[in-house]
Amino acid sequence: MRISIQCLGPVAHYEFDLEKNFHLIVGKNSVGKSYAITIVYLILKTILGWDPRGFFSAVGIDELTDDSILAEAASELASVGYSQDLSANSAVQRAFQHILDVFFLDQLQASIEGSFESLDSLTTQYSQSELDIRIASRDCQFSIALAENRLCIRNISLTNNYLVRGVKTNRSNANLRDGRFLYHNLDDPKHIKSSLIQEAYYLLSGVANEVFSHCLSIHYLPASRSGLYQALSAFGQIVAELSRSRTFIKQRIDLPNISEPVSDYFLKLSNVEVKTAQYTASPLNQVATSIEKEILNGEVEFDSRTKRMVFKPSNTNLRLDLAFASSMVSELSPIVTYLRHILTEPVKRSFVARRRQTTSKAMIIIEEPEAHLHPEVQVRLIEQFAALTALGVKVVLTSHSNFVFNKVSNLVITGALPVDFVAATLFEMKSAGSSGRALTVDQYGIDDENFVDTAEALFMEKTEALTGDA
Repeated sequence: MRISIQCLGPVAHYEFDLEKNFHLIVGKNSVGKSYAITIVYLILKTILGWDPRGFFSAVGIDELTDDSILAEAASELASVGYSQDLSANSAVQRAFQHILDVFFLDQLQASIEGSFESLDSLTTQYSQSELDIRIASRDCQFSIALAENRLCIRNISLTNNYLVRGVKTNRSNANLRDGRFLYHNLDDPKHIKSSLIQEAYYLLSGVANEVFSHCLSIHYLPASRSGLYQALSAFGQIVAELSRSRTFIKQRIDLPNISEPVSDYFLKLSNVEVKTAQYTASPLNQVATSIEKEILNGEVEFDSRTKRMVFKPSNTNLRLDLAFASSMVSELSPIVTYLRHILTEPVKRSFVARRRQTTSKAMIIIEEPEAHLHPEVQVRLIEQFAALTALGVKVVLTSHSNFVFNKVSNLVITGALPVDFVAATLFEMKSAGSSGRALTVDQYGIDDENFVDTAEALFMEKTEALTGDA
């Protein structure tokens, strides 16, 4: 599956390939990297929230078949005669669009509105082009656009060819050599509506199953995660105290807006359940332990009573709240906690997940993993992230560090990160907005078109200063 973004805020173009296991996104500040990856996160999170079993029970066949959109689409096919075939492509497209509106757009719109200041902020200011988010799966493609401050589905295209055939008995839809047969029982006027709903359901399930095949959960660790965690932890206590004293408050208090990825990050950390037997049996815990031993020189624990992370330096009896630990510890402790307690949680959301997977395939998005870390530590941390991909975890990093970039490149050269696993993207600002350009990834590593110019400029500056040619 690919998610292609056009004209989103400052972003003119970006494409995310779900097939890749390790994404490295680089570029200068304020070029839309977080903008783009937030949209990818919200789309995948919405899809992962679907439960195909609840499709009919949540809405009901009767309710859907009485819908005017489906009724109009079905009426076009009702004229088919016995043993005659008519094209059903247009009707299936409209039925699928209706199902996407019901099961996808409403939730996605709510998530986007909870993550950006307004839907107006999604509109590019760099050109007259309109927002277009294209989702391409095996069976279908469709675009998400913006019209009258609402998201809408446009430009649906289907991989299969659909035909409707008139029959005298109820028959289930069937596969063609290059498409699908919808059967219409001429003695049952409602049968064709049910056939349309069935195909729309198959298309929806196909999109969901394609995502499920790559990841069953998605997690976002924002930039400044240590400060956000400490501030939001204290903020929660403040809100609780204000709630108890509301009768004494005379003035209005405006609470700050928190984006959905940030609130998800904090809520997951706040609701950790320590299940020792569960996480100790997981290979992900081995990566968390390696970070503790090789980088932190101590242990990260989660206090179930206070619902806070604490750090225990090696060879001491200290238990430090993150507010009193080093910046390195406070930045990496959330990552350790996620790997140990959150990514090891069984996926309960989908029957597809339980049936096909015994361990959770996760995607973890980490912004600026290099924050507050010495270059040597940055390099060690990237080695641990590479180990995650071998355990079925997809890793997405945004970074401003040439050490992170060069270490990923070296891991590609050594084969620790196979070439086909890696996608490297450079965001560049142009007149029409920023463009996420794919960097070449091959057996020689990743082409450096981001950091090398600055390194060269510094070297030339040093040379001129030493030779007196400045």
